[in-house]
Amino acid sequence: MRRESKILFLFLVILSISLLINLDVKNLFHEEPRRGIVAFEMIEKKDFLQPTVLGEPYFKKPPLHNWILVLSSFLVGEIGEFSLRFPSIVATILLVVASYFFVRKIFDSKVALLSSLITATTGTLLFVYSTKCEPDAFFTLFVFLSIFSWYTLFESGKRKSAWFFGYFFTSLAALTKGLPAFHFFYIAVISYVIVKRNPKILFSKEHLFGALGLFPFFSWIVLIPTEKAALTLFHEVSSRSPLNFSFHRILERYITFPFRFFISTLPWSLVVLVVLLKKKEKVKNLLKDERIFFLVLTLLGNLAVYWFFPGSRMRYTMPIHPIFAVIVAVFLKDFYLKRINSGRFLIFLSAILTSLVILFLIKLLPSTVILKNMLLFYLTVAIIFLYFRFFKTETKHVVVFLSAILLIFRSFYNSFIIPVSSVNKPPYREIAKEIVALSKGKALCSMSYNLKILFYVEKFRGEVVPLCKYSSQRELFVSDERASNILKEFLVGKKKIYLNSFTKNGNISFADSLKTKSQ
Repeated sequence: MRRESKILFLFLVILSISLLINLDVKNLFHEEPRRGIVAFEMIEKKDFLQPTVLGEPYFKKPPLHNWILVLSSFLVGEIGEFSLRFPSIVATILLVVASYFFVRKIFDSKVALLSSLITATTGTLLFVYSTKCEPDAFFTLFVFLSIFSWYTLFESGKRKSAWFFGYFFTSLAALTKGLPAFHFFYIAVISYVIVKRNPKILFSKEHLFGALGLFPFFSWIVLIPTEKAALTLFHEVSSRSPLNFSFHRILERYITFPFRFFISTLPWSLVVLVVLLKKKEKVKNLLKDERIFFLVLTLLGNLAVYWFFPGSRMRYTMPIHPIFAVIVAVFLKDFYLKRINSGRFLIFLSAILTSLVILFLIKLLPSTVILKNMLLFYLTVAIIFLYFRFFKTETKHVVVFLSAILLIFRSFYNSFIIPVSSVNKPPYREIAKEIVALSKGKALCSMSYNLKILFYVEKFRGEVVPLCKYSSQRELFVSDERASNILKEFLVGKKKIYLNSFTKNGNISFADSLKTKSQ
């Protein structure tokens, strides 16, 4: 095993531990409950082709990520925070391994190692989407595989396989997050055509054969209400276009886009900026390399797409972060730290973080929680010290050193910040359990779209809680507004949610009052 492979293996062990700490402590938040509900309803209804939310068809995202969540839940034994978030960790690990494998083929082992470390520790992935129940980590993985499998196979002369696997992974990416998968792949192919100055690459029998790789995505399109799914996927793209925004909003997004991308790729964007000021000539020399030129064109081309669409969110650019990582790795390949004792610095950093726990966090968490999380935190730190003990020379490299620091921060964040941040959050699980207890043995539906609570209600009831219809015969319903027959009122942060009953004694029910208002 190469020395770089050993370093990467130990890094992946540390990364896995730091991400797994307290994975299930935090309630599902943002869009996580929606993903959880879709997966739960697939299991309950045994319909794995048509995603639903509260029993209603959901077309905004294709189902591959949901299938992965279902599989994870089967393997774990239940659907919950751990089973829903764990797949993102798996996708992150696979992305790092794939980055090392393909970049080693294109460049060398050292660049492959550095690019893998940069990919894993770019802020957006490391601190958010590596442990979030969202499709972004898998989408990034599949887009990476589509571009780099195509490039490496095409360069080695296996053109038929290049087109097939390029399209196949593009198809999986499209099944994960929709139509944007195609522009990532096609911009990479066009960039290659520009570099090689050979448009004939696009017009070949191999290309035609390779299109068979799209069968997973188009098979799904055919098997569901095709028109509705296609229109929704197109609407998801078109809704981000300049036509849907004011001039002021467009101008604001266009001006801030480079700065937002810079923030999303921290800390490596900052490292490159600092080094760039000292080594400007190196950039010109790098662009003479066809491999780098191809990657830069692919990066800039895809950035231009999201720059043009002002409704795009910065996380949509995550699939080009690994490409950015390879470029940065080549740029920083020979950049070593000379005047710093990396081991002593890590001891100092760990001591500072421990002091923060003792001074501030010990008042917010029970001593048993502090002790448990301190042990988990120092497990990560201990392995990092072993890492620096056995690979002294490599840890002087700025990428390896900074990656280790970022893993310590991620471990600290999971060990202490997540438990503290969960203390004052609304008790979604507890409210859901009470709703389930009060509605036991009775039919329940919802006029609320508070998915943070309704996910747990469905989970604890073990059945789908559908949206209410005016003709509903169900006895109880959940709502965000007061009804005439309230069974219980729950405080959810600054808002309230109600458990109500449909009355049969002549009183006006909430559903009837809504009907009257609409008339």
